[in-house]
Amino acid sequence: ESMFESAFCDYGCGDIVVIIPEGVKKIEKRAFYFAHFDSLKLPESLEYIGDEAFYTYTTAKGSIFISKNVKHIGQKIFDGNIVIDKENDNFFDDGVAIYNDLEKTLVYFYPDVKKETYFVKEGTEKIIASGMFRKNYLIDNIVIPQSVKVIEECLWYKHEFKKVIVQSGETFIEKTAFKGNTKISYPD
Repeated sequence: ESMFESAFCDYGCGDIVVIIPEGVKKIEKRAFYFAHFDSLKLPESLEYIGDEAFYTYTTAKGSIFISKNVKHIGQKIFDGNIVIDKENDNFFDDGVAIYNDLEKTLVYFYPDVKKETYFVKEGTEKIIASGMFRKNYLIDNIVIPQSVKVIEECLWYKHEFKKVIVQSGETFIEKTAFKGNTKISYPD
């Protein structure tokens, strides 16, 4: 029913197809961390994907499909595009980012999406945006609403925003949330 932490860490090479069988509900943290395979199929029964579950896994098809039963996506799960089943009511996809509505969390930013200004969805309380080492974020400005309480570490690694607007003085921003960005300074 569960794939334990680091189960297939550094596993595989090249033309390997991984099919996780029906009945598996949980993929723990780093289960396929630095694993190397060509294709991945997740089961409909899957409900939980832990942090860095497929970290560094990329697919030739360019995306990973998340079924309608998934309720949780951890940080930095995948270095490619995520496609959420349209029947999954737990997530909201606006074409730029994916939000977990159950947890009130922004969990993923699509790479290579061009947008002058992006407004984080009102009601979001936490930004974890899985996948910190993205190919390109093509967003110039980002507006973070008052509802956001926490912005996690290494969120926009080395991304040079022109402007970041945080609408609340109560938002906790991890010191490394904008690591490598030369234009952002933090108050002491």
